[in-house]
Amino acid sequence: MNLPRKAQEALRQALTRGPVVYAAVHVRADSVLPEARNYLVFNNLKKAGTLIWSEPEAARLEAGYAGRQTRALIAGATAAAVERACNVAEVERAEVRALPSTAAAPSAAPVVAAVEVSPTPASPTPRPTPGPLRHDTIRVDVRKLDVLMDEIGELVTQRSRFAQLGADFRHYLRNLRLRRDAVAPPVLAHLKALEAAFSESLEQFSRLSGRLQESVMDVRMVPIGSVFNRFPRMVRDLGRELGKEVRLEISGGDTEVDRSVIEEIGDPLVHLIRNALDHGVEEPAARLAAGKPREARLELRASQQGNRIMIEVRDDGRGIDCQAVYRKAVEKGLAADLPGAPLSTSEALNLIFLPGFSTAGKVSDISGRGVGLDVVRRNVERVSGTIEVESQPGQGATFRIRLPLTLAIVHALLVRAGETVYALPLAAVEEIHQVPAGRIQLVREQEVVPLRDGVAAVYGLPGGAPLRGGDPNRPIFVAAVQWSRQRVGLAVDRFLGQEEVVIKPLGRYLSRVPGLAGLSVLGDGRVALVLDVAALLSGLLRPHGGEVRTLPSAETA
Repeated sequence: MNLPRKAQEALRQALTRGPVVYAAVHVRADSVLPEARNYLVFNNLKKAGTLIWSEPEAARLEAGYAGRQTRALIAGATAAAVERACNVAEVERAEVRALPSTAAAPSAAPVVAAVEVSPTPASPTPRPTPGPLRHDTIRVDVRKLDVLMDEIGELVTQRSRFAQLGADFRHYLRNLRLRRDAVAPPVLAHLKALEAAFSESLEQFSRLSGRLQESVMDVRMVPIGSVFNRFPRMVRDLGRELGKEVRLEISGGDTEVDRSVIEEIGDPLVHLIRNALDHGVEEPAARLAAGKPREARLELRASQQGNRIMIEVRDDGRGIDCQAVYRKAVEKGLAADLPGAPLSTSEALNLIFLPGFSTAGKVSDISGRGVGLDVVRRNVERVSGTIEVESQPGQGATFRIRLPLTLAIVHALLVRAGETVYALPLAAVEEIHQVPAGRIQLVREQEVVPLRDGVAAVYGLPGGAPLRGGDPNRPIFVAAVQWSRQRVGLAVDRFLGQEEVVIKPLGRYLSRVPGLAGLSVLGDGRVALVLDVAALLSGLLRPHGGEVRTLPSAETA
């Protein structure tokens, strides 16, 4: 098979973990709705394991493919399971073959899977004499990729530097044009020609460096299925231990993310899946009594949204009882008891992420050990991600994790507070506003600012001007960000524009400062502090003893 490069790499990695099953499905020539049969087979194959490759591609199959043959490679499934998945009405025949795993191969050389499948059962046609062995993939030490990524970061910094020099040159040339009497016309014409040549070279340099950056980033990308594939066995064993019947459905395993991110996401997903099986999914008898199928469904999905990846862990269990969560938080001293002022659903759901919170009645190997969802949030925020939860009683709960595709280079909004320049990751900024200082009010000892569809708490960054007092018409610049279902405004003195910044690690002392993700050198040589918005807001909204600080609603303001 002529597999694309990404499919070859995914197949090679899958074979190192276990066998991969090849399936070729032939729909009967007299089938009335071949597109429906192809879709049913495709959907069954996705449920049987992780789909590495298909012909035609997944989008075409989902849109309605009316051909007579579909081929696919499935990882994490047995040949018997794939045969059952292909058992659909009006399917004439299905060729299923297991490709042996390379996990036990003694050679350290890269393994290239060259799959040869005939469209019909074995025939006596002689095979051609094999030619010289071709290696389409090579093994590269990860440290070499990290060094290459660092060099690309420096290239991005220099690109910003050249762009700043070009802007300064154009500004200087504009001033010279206004003083025609002080500059000879030939000199002015020569400078204008130099400016045009520099701009053209800068444009080409930016385009070439951008393509190089994308290529290096693409090399570092790893399918998230390498993490997902470890969970089917864990769910099966844990369900057997708890006496629950659970079917795990995985989709989006071919979604790619940077290696640095994928190394950090495994543990949070383990916590979420164990939490769903222990607290969310009911026993078979309870599900039958509630009118649900005996077998619970646990979904693990991944998808790319712009420059971020979203991972969903969803179950169809009992859901989260917000009032029980609130009572347990009050009992443990994690939330204040406010009779007559109940928390909203979103505020109550946020309580489950507090350190030390657990609804488990007894300590077991799975729950009640003091390691809860606060660890999940902390690990997700450590890689500049966010996590939120939705729940409906009796219908289940959904945890959504949003992560950046890479941690090395980010698109940022540059702002200034006093003499300090900050970089806000654009993925965290929803919108920006300019409001007069007189519109900032004090509600329940919290400064708030009216935005387009309500109000939001507003905080000034260190070094910035005071938010209230002085001239009421003084402009205040506010960047609206979202954290844990709450909109918060960060007030700054000025917006400086957007720029790609390279995040440099903090030193031993600065790494202890909450809310800082790193440093970046800008094109003009200044140093900007890259903010970790999630960690910063976590400290602002939970300032005392872990107790959640709720923000005023639009009605209150």
